[in-house]
Amino acid sequence: MNSIQDTVQVSVTPNIMNTNVLVEKEQSLKNMTIFRALEIIVYIFTVTYAVGSTLLILLLE
Repeated sequence: MNSIQDTVQVSVTPNIMNTNVLVEKEQSLKNMTIFRALEIIVYIFTVTYAVGSTLLILLLE
């Protein structure tokens, strides 16, 4: 016969596992968002540098 403690343990364990999976997914999404933001910033700086360099070359001619 199952005791109350066994029943509680069986019902709580999947909830903890589901919570851990959700937390890992949320952290993964945050990391992806941060990486995407950094990627956009680097892209903007690269384009700005390229345009600035091109304008400088054209002005010096």
